[in-house]
Amino acid sequence: WPSDREEKVERALVRLGSQGRIVKISGRVGERYAIVFTLRELQTELKSVSQTLSVNEIKESLLILKGAELSMQCREVSGDTESYSESRMNYISSIHFSGASGKSTVKCIAFLNEVMSQQIEGLTYRSYYFDRVQSFKRSLSRWLTLRLYQVFKYAAVGKTYHFMLVNMSIKFGSITSQEDVDKSRLTAIRRDMTSTMQDLI
Repeated sequence: WPSDREEKVERALVRLGSQGRIVKISGRVGERYAIVFTLRELQTELKSVSQTLSVNEIKESLLILKGAELSMQCREVSGDTESYSESRMNYISSIHFSGASGKSTVKCIAFLNEVMSQQIEGLTYRSYYFDRVQSFKRSLSRWLTLRLYQVFKYAAVGKTYHFMLVNMSIKFGSITSQEDVDKSRLTAIRRDMTSTMQDLI
């Protein structure tokens, strides 16, 4: 399963893509987007935000991202009818390495999943301040910052916006449902969110 380490590697990979390492490849399955890089370049990108991983750890993380499954549920409303559709895909569609195993100069190509490719194609992928987000030590702080960029992308300066603590904790994955929250658990997630808010201020 992807952990905090894999999340850091995935973000650094997207960062390399935003710096011009992204390519569009046409094949039998249609047009796909991929990021071309070396393990050393990915390692350097991580070091730029004080995140240190060995070449072997980075390669292992990329393979985990290829094998891990992402599940998304979409709510569709048509008149009085409400339905849900679910899709599953890997964090990275495929990853290929060339050259000697374990070498930092090994060239790699990582194909992005369908959702990321559609966002790039439709110009809906939203950029964010990579250095600031990845400098947060708490994974909740990194996740919430990206969430706020996505949900409140049309927010106006000087206005106040609200979100529900329990609902946001469910989306983050720290709890599974509202019924899963007793008094002590609520105190813990409130404390975590307070620390995260201090990071963001």
